[in-house]
Amino acid sequence: MPPSSPSYKVGAYMRKEELQKIYDRRYFETKEKDKHMQRYEEKYPHSYSMAIGLIGCFSPKNVLDVGCGEGALVHAFIDLGVKAYGVDVSKDAISIAKEKVKERLRDANEEDLPFYIIDVEEDILPFQDDCFDLITAIELVDHLYSYKHCLNEIKRVLNQEGHFIVATHQPGSIYSFGDETHRNIQAKEKWIELFKQHGFFEIEDFRQRFKKFAISKPPVKEKGKEMIERGEIEKRPQYLWERYEKDQIIIVLKKNFSGQ
Repeated sequence: MPPSSPSYKVGAYMRKEELQKIYDRRYFETKEKDKHMQRYEEKYPHSYSMAIGLIGCFSPKNVLDVGCGEGALVHAFIDLGVKAYGVDVSKDAISIAKEKVKERLRDANEEDLPFYIIDVEEDILPFQDDCFDLITAIELVDHLYSYKHCLNEIKRVLNQEGHFIVATHQPGSIYSFGDETHRNIQAKEKWIELFKQHGFFEIEDFRQRFKKFAISKPPVKEKGKEMIERGEIEKRPQYLWERYEKDQIIIVLKKNFSGQ
């Protein structure tokens, strides 16, 4: 699934320039702007574990990570043999992501590297219609000022059977504070209504799918490892669900074909 030719419209230069100043190397490599920010080396094991769980749950042939940052989740999918792409407004993050992916795709030309500098609130995604099985937006929506263009583009490139996974911070959780770039922290019901307005609906069987995700997802934290060592793998779905729900909102969506 190659991307289309990169003849997409680029948003206003000054807007993108200002966003790149906000999401600079300090944002990704220090805790000056987000006191909870993990470095790439800390993030990759979690991303690898997440990718295994998502593959077990959704079996995607190709994936797009919107707001990919330094590309840890994209790199994890690539390492697991799944074709994956990432877009982010930060040229510094994309530069790091490309450096890391060159270690994995040693024969790839620069133009073949699967990362693009994109302002998702204004730019056209450089991909064909209906081409992705899975699109992720992990801690992205809380950073945006507007949603119409971004969600329309995600809907355009998501295929008919594809899934769109959103993860954002629970209001009042420790992760909802301490990042000066957060624009919008709200309850799950508000997010679902917003997505509905833009042509998405929440799938009804996510709790059943989550069990499969939780069992296939390798543990990163010691408690998860101890549960597996004790033969308590069946307890992991409830353990992970409670842990995620404490701090994060996770929504799995499909696009609505009713014309709404």
